[in-house]
Amino acid sequence: MALKFYITLAVFIFIAVTLNAQNDRHVRERPMPSDTNVVNVLVEEDLRDSERTERFYDSLRSKTGRTGFSRMLYSSVFRRKRDTTATGRIVDETEQLRRYEGRTIRDIILDRHDIYDQTDTRIKRLLNNTHVQTRRKVINRDLLFGSGDPVDPQQLVTNKQLLLYRPYMAEVYFNVVPDELDSTIVDIVIYTRDKWSIGGKVIFKNRGRSMLELYDDNFLGTGNHLGVNTSFDRKEKKYEGNGVEYNIPNLLGSFYTADIYAGKFFFDEVLQASLYKNFINPTDYELGMALGWDRFDYYMLYADSTDLVKRKSADVWGGKSFHLKKINSSIYLTGRYSYATHPVRPHTTADFNPAFQNYNMMLYGLGLYREKFYAANMIYGYGFQEYLAAGYRAELVGGYRWGEFKDGYYIGFSAHKGGFHNLGFFRGGVDVGTFVDRRTGKLWQTAIDVEFKWFSNLFQVGRSNMRQFITLNHTRGWHRGQGNNEVIKFTRENGPRTITEWNIGTVRSVLNTETVIFTPFKPLGFRTAIFGWADVATLGTETNIFRNSFYSTFGVGLRLKNERLTFSAIEIRIGAAVGKGGFLKNQWFKVGTEQRVMSDRFLPTAPTVVAFE
Repeated sequence: MALKFYITLAVFIFIAVTLNAQNDRHVRERPMPSDTNVVNVLVEEDLRDSERTERFYDSLRSKTGRTGFSRMLYSSVFRRKRDTTATGRIVDETEQLRRYEGRTIRDIILDRHDIYDQTDTRIKRLLNNTHVQTRRKVINRDLLFGSGDPVDPQQLVTNKQLLLYRPYMAEVYFNVVPDELDSTIVDIVIYTRDKWSIGGKVIFKNRGRSMLELYDDNFLGTGNHLGVNTSFDRKEKKYEGNGVEYNIPNLLGSFYTADIYAGKFFFDEVLQASLYKNFINPTDYELGMALGWDRFDYYMLYADSTDLVKRKSADVWGGKSFHLKKINSSIYLTGRYSYATHPVRPHTTADFNPAFQNYNMMLYGLGLYREKFYAANMIYGYGFQEYLAAGYRAELVGGYRWGEFKDGYYIGFSAHKGGFHNLGFFRGGVDVGTFVDRRTGKLWQTAIDVEFKWFSNLFQVGRSNMRQFITLNHTRGWHRGQGNNEVIKFTRENGPRTITEWNIGTVRSVLNTETVIFTPFKPLGFRTAIFGWADVATLGTETNIFRNSFYSTFGVGLRLKNERLTFSAIEIRIGAAVGKGGFLKNQWFKVGTEQRVMSDRFLPTAPTVVAFE
């Protein structure tokens, strides 16, 4: 396994070096023009006005800061101005760009910036000096358009969202500059600012197991991810192995993602590799392949214990979409072949631990979707820019599974819809699926998952801003067997926060509520948000959810986020859990990281089975 890993890693590093040597063909780099006709997608004039205002107040503050009395006088009269970009408005950038639709793109101009332009503190100088700026050709590879192409507003917004969600990008702006003499020509100015991409984390697991991970999301400025982790046993004080991951998000400008991970830690050994391209444009294709070899301690949910499992797996998928202009939607067809075998596994029969059966499965998907991005801020993030997808997706899935003990057909359906309304953003969805025994016609492993999300418009409270969030999830299973994956429990995504009580069932309902106050305070560049939550949930086997075990948690916390750093938001929280019998076991205090992004998309993916975690 070690030899295979080092050979594969060497190949991937060679590819990364090759990427760095590519020539840039159609993007020039020069300073951003000062043309007054520049139209910024997120109102660049606001940013410039804010910077000029801040310079004025900074100058006034420095002049009045020479004595204690003058400082007191200044602080009693002036308040520090808030970011003009943090207005909470929802911007339809596609409509803003309609005026340029169809015009020919002459030049694409990159205006790249490091983490900080002004290195007036040691911390800023240190971050800039230890960071390799994203290379020009890396940004060029991520562009969906080139010189000579007509302006497509939706494509520009999609491309901006793609760039902004690279883990090494802090800010991305697209400016359309019309030519003064020729109304059919425009230039595109792309402004980018990097994040500090080096990070790390320490994970403490049970029984003394720990893991230290270091990574760089922008290795040598290539946009590639390199991560290394080391495991050790705190109790036994011994080394337990390490792992390496290398990820290329856009291989040779093809928009294929290449990823390899190999590692050994404690009782686990993993070797995984994948190469895939996802849907991006309304008319597009996807294609991918993943291979894996795993040896690990598998957590057996029904028994609250672990068992040794060895698994070999292969996954191949593809699809094609076609945009239908009359209904402004895309129809798509997808297919997927999956294979898995388990040389070592727990006791497995047709109805016990079916998750460990050896199988071959073929799935097909047929659906219709539409997706459009809206620019916003102060929703899940704390920086200038966020993108939320509005639209819908409806899909039928069918297929066949050749199992070790049982063969059967699969039938599934899913529908999801979301968008902005007068009361905020709404999103709802339902996924349902079941297998049908080929011989008897009986259903097995039936599951349904229903989800609803909502967050309010932004309310101003003094100098702060506030949003309300509500999420409702209901999951239920029928015709389940026994053993692993036949029951469910509370998870981080679907469960009341902080609770550590252990329980399982086949019916789970969860209501999460959260109030977030985005404050104007930014200590050391970290934006701050205060939040409070109250969650209610039931879990059990009864159809009537009110007959199942009841759980509730509540608490308050603080989140700190610096958009110039690649780290997730730092979260500090305290909470309590109660049930019918009083207070329950829970993690009453926590300091950690929390990644809150609106990752829900309407793009089609390879067809999957609706099943329990």
